[in-house]
Amino acid sequence: MRHTISTTILSALTLLAGSCSQAGSSHVGPVGGDTLTRQAEVLTMIDRGTYVQADVADPWHEGRLLARYALVHRDSMMPDNLPEGATAVRVPLERSVVYATIHTGAIAELGAIDRIAAVADGEWLTDSDPARRLLDEGRITNIGSSTAPLIETVIDLQPDAILLSPYESMSRGGIETAGAKLIEMADYMELSPTGRAEWILLLGYLYGREERAREIYNSVTDRYEALRAAVAGVAKRPQVLTERLTSGVWYVPGGQSYMARLITDAGGDYLWADRTETGSIPLDEAAVIDRAADADIWLVKDAKDISRDVIAADVPHADAIKAWRDGLWTCNSLATPFYNDLAFHPERVLAEYIGIFHPDTPGVSTGRYFKKLK
Repeated sequence: MRHTISTTILSALTLLAGSCSQAGSSHVGPVGGDTLTRQAEVLTMIDRGTYVQADVADPWHEGRLLARYALVHRDSMMPDNLPEGATAVRVPLERSVVYATIHTGAIAELGAIDRIAAVADGEWLTDSDPARRLLDEGRITNIGSSTAPLIETVIDLQPDAILLSPYESMSRGGIETAGAKLIEMADYMELSPTGRAEWILLLGYLYGREERAREIYNSVTDRYEALRAAVAGVAKRPQVLTERLTSGVWYVPGGQSYMARLITDAGGDYLWADRTETGSIPLDEAAVIDRAADADIWLVKDAKDISRDVIAADVPHADAIKAWRDGLWTCNSLATPFYNDLAFHPERVLAEYIGIFHPDTPGVSTGRYFKKLK
């Protein structure tokens, strides 16, 4: 692992992030270091010279840490000045278990797919995910459900780390007993698309691909900002509705979510942008139609191809929405890399959204994820 020797006093941003507490502690270890992250809010990474400190804020308890790691190169002596409460992780990882398919894709892009020994919920790996082929060939093991993993199988694999996506009050099925370091990948809790994409830096340091991770992230943010700027001054912003009624509930993204941010950055008028929620908002059909009757664009995602008949069966009054007639777009999220790209390549999703909202914009197109229903 390459480190830059610290030469400056820790920035105010780092001090603020370091003030989060781990089980009530505010100690952050040695003062000084270069902050490696800039846009992520849940993740803060600091180069301490002999190790990299990675703090993951607790998304559900303000002012506390979910986890703190000290990433130490496996060929180095273990530093004696690690911050209080830190879990020391030897890197690069050699054998890891990865729960989320969005992370297997990013690890493959970093060139470290051979460091994955097993995955959870392997049946959800898409054909476009490089881990799918390795799983089919028996070179990667499926440990079963992420909420009820096969503990004995994990123990037999002897992984040095398990990358999982934490959820509040989630059941981990006893995976803590497997003896491997647990890496809390809470990237999905970031509020901005580029903030979430910055988590590829953590993956880069975990797998010894930090330079490649920085190259990817810089390319993502440069493209994202260029696309956003291209439509920032558009005269007409189409009203945008997402998702559909499911079992009597219509979940729409909160106004402060990164999904809402993507729509806004793509030059769309998100209909619930005035709401303060960062997660989904549960609504009934009447409440949605009351606000979205004049929606110009309707984006629907599902884990399969769906037709107008399917949507009409789920949404009895779909024809009361303007976009039903000539603005309905659907995405098969299992057959396309929508969610993988949403995490670490939001510029690709942004480009497609712009292609849907403002098709005359140079350099954008549609068809990677969505298709328009006639």
